[in-house]
Amino acid sequence: MKRVSAVDVSSTAFIMKRDQLLMLSASDNDADSLEVPLCTLIVLYSFSICGIGDIQVVLVDIGQSQHDNQRSFTVPYDILQKLNCTLMDKEVIPKPLSDCKPPAVYLTDKVTCIGGLAGVLRWALSHRVACTADPFCRALLGF
Repeated sequence: MKRVSAVDVSSTAFIMKRDQLLMLSASDNDADSLEVPLCTLIVLYSFSICGIGDIQVVLVDIGQSQHDNQRSFTVPYDILQKLNCTLMDKEVIPKPLSDCKPPAVYLTDKVTCIGGLAGVLRWALSHRVACTADPFCRALLGF
């Protein structure tokens, strides 16, 4: 899985290639997997089921101490690679997004952040419906 750190000079250009940037939380577990909280797992599962792949997903290592009060799940790196996820240091992420608590979406063209599990999922599904008119995603939105 690709990891972008603060010392990587090309990381800012990599991030800004996309109009949308989704930040989720994770913690390094071992060489083969990451620990993710339930909200991150729900977002990744929803993106997988709905075929949402045009949004840059960034996993930020928030440290194990913040996961202590939450149930966490182990996700193998190979699954995260299939979902086009990138592990990044928080210092590399644009300031408006790094000020938010994950999950959050940053819309670069509007300099807007959408935060919270429900807000992120609703935005992602409506984005998918606008791009493809997918009836499954429309039904999930309740329209």
